[in-house]
Amino acid sequence: MSKASIVIVEDEVIVALDMQQALRAAGYNVIGSFSRGEDALDFIAQQCPDLVVMDIHLQGQLDGISTAEQLQKVYGLPIIYLTAYSDSETLGRAKATEPYAYLVKPFEDRDLLSAIEMGLYRHRVDQRLRRMERLYSSTLNSVDDAIITTDTAGLIKFANPTASNLLHVPNDVLIGQFIGDVVKLLDRESQMTYQFDLEYLIQQPNHHLLLPRQMLVNDQEQLMVAPSISQIREEDDRVAGIVLVLRDMRDLDAAEEHIRHQAMHDALTGLSNRNVFINRLQYILDHYHLQHQHAVLFIDLDRFKVINDSLGHIVGDKLLIQVGQRLERCIRSHDLVARLGGDEFTILLDGIHDLHDVLRITDRLLTVVAEPYHIDGYKVFTAASIGIVVIDDHYKHYHEVLRDVDSAMYRAKSQGRGCRAVFDAEMHVEALRTLQVEVELRRAVERNELCLHYQPIIKLATGELSGFEALLRWNHPTQGVIGPASFFAIAEETGILAQIGWKLLRESCEQIWAWQTEFQFHPPLELSVNFTHRQFFQANLIQQVQTILAETGMPARHLCAEITEGVMMQSNRAVEVMRELRELGVQVHIDDFGTGYASLNLLHNAPIDVLKIDRAFIHTDGGASNHSIAQLISLMARSLGCAVVAEGVEDAKTAQMLIEMGCDFGQGWWYSKALPPEEAHALISRFAQGHVMVPLNANVAQ
Repeated sequence: MSKASIVIVEDEVIVALDMQQALRAAGYNVIGSFSRGEDALDFIAQQCPDLVVMDIHLQGQLDGISTAEQLQKVYGLPIIYLTAYSDSETLGRAKATEPYAYLVKPFEDRDLLSAIEMGLYRHRVDQRLRRMERLYSSTLNSVDDAIITTDTAGLIKFANPTASNLLHVPNDVLIGQFIGDVVKLLDRESQMTYQFDLEYLIQQPNHHLLLPRQMLVNDQEQLMVAPSISQIREEDDRVAGIVLVLRDMRDLDAAEEHIRHQAMHDALTGLSNRNVFINRLQYILDHYHLQHQHAVLFIDLDRFKVINDSLGHIVGDKLLIQVGQRLERCIRSHDLVARLGGDEFTILLDGIHDLHDVLRITDRLLTVVAEPYHIDGYKVFTAASIGIVVIDDHYKHYHEVLRDVDSAMYRAKSQGRGCRAVFDAEMHVEALRTLQVEVELRRAVERNELCLHYQPIIKLATGELSGFEALLRWNHPTQGVIGPASFFAIAEETGILAQIGWKLLRESCEQIWAWQTEFQFHPPLELSVNFTHRQFFQANLIQQVQTILAETGMPARHLCAEITEGVMMQSNRAVEVMRELRELGVQVHIDDFGTGYASLNLLHNAPIDVLKIDRAFIHTDGGASNHSIAQLISLMARSLGCAVVAEGVEDAKTAQMLIEMGCDFGQGWWYSKALPPEEAHALISRFAQGHVMVPLNANVAQ
């Protein structure tokens, strides 16, 4: 470690030279030697040393003491005085500058070195103490807690700015006052004023005392504080006083209240949340012997997603808030309305008389929810589907009630908009069946029981084969081949379809392109594949389709992605995804057209290649109205530049009707049911040999 740097200020040249020699021999760095105080001050302003050896008698106008005063004031440097004078007046002046040593000439080198070593050591200690004092002072003055210290008599010795602000008393006024005169604490429960018994506090064996929350009373206000008192002890463990810490609890109390409110209420609507509802419901189930009749309503808004996607989430959130307010206005004070999440609400009716009482309340709710909403300049309409469970003694756990009321709500939703349904035994059986189907479906995936059948799509005018639609089937081990009607909804809801969707797309692309390679149809066979809602809106849809096409060799232009009107209306992103598929080269077909709510504007802007008329509009036994709707869809397709495919063609008469109205393609049992791959292969072989299928009276150029 290098030695300290030293400046010598001495007017006797010989003495100064001797000191330089002695100090340098001892390893110190003498960076300057001066005979005048003014010169020393100028030098030290440029190069600040670690210590100054200062003679009191100097040349010039400043003597050593005056020079030292400036060095102490500006730089805080340690000073060692050298002097031949030891009179009391000189010593008094020198003492005021707080020197680290005072050597009387003549002195020995060892005395000088010892004084310098002690001076440097003391200066280091003093600097550490000052740093700690600044640290402690900054800490105490910056904390949000009020801190007050007293002596053993209770007289205040220190108070930080927070204490002055909290008590509304200036700091200089606080110092010296008895703590009990300025700090008035009032117990919240007993309303008794806390007495600062210093004798008791000092004699306490515990060094720290935490008091219950108190009201701090001053001239301007009362506020909640959390007080704590600790003893101040000397090195010999003798008590020197106390330190009182007051924590302002106003913000914390407000925060705790906010947390309690958030823990029990929905952040958006302010209604009770799921936890509160479940706890209240479970309490009722645990105390069913109270003989109060209760019912639970499960409310789901119809077409809320369409509103959210078309008008935006802000409008959607405001709609949920207004719905919650309307629900609260319809129930009694002892009932509970809660938001479970999304657009789902629940109501717990307490103290009902019978089912008719519940239905009366439910019908009022349906009416009120269906009334128009005025939000941000929009007139918004929605409706509710409500499931109902009347609680009886067979319910033991809240999840049983939620399970059944959820089933009832879905039954209501299946009946149309703005309906209600009461849970009954039939729904319970249906719920069990659904659960069993889900279990078997998951097992079917593991055993590869889900497979594809292929239904031919025919050019109506010529009877030629155009392509196939790949349709999902379940090769059930005991029930045989099952169509999707009995399991598709469950498979999509549980995510099973999303799990196997890409596998089935790859399999169907490989199959169709293998047949095309074998039979060389011209134009090539096309493949229509249904994309579910989840699959269509997956973030990696385009990448997955592109990868499968590349791996199977299937040209993109011969793949037809079928989506329903419902999927197209689900999200603003639907049209964007459709455009991305078209840019890839894939055709976009709208399946079951005529059963949804697609607007003409949306149809005009969306990239659509084919409209598929739902089977409900082409049956000849449906009357003239069905025929007119089918013809209207066909004309609409023409105006949009789309081709038309008719589903459910079951007889020659229907096929002939579709040809006459200008429909392009048809599929249905009159041509062929959906076939397993080996039977589809045989059918393709016949078409490859020139076989066609047209109505007997169709005018077809042979």
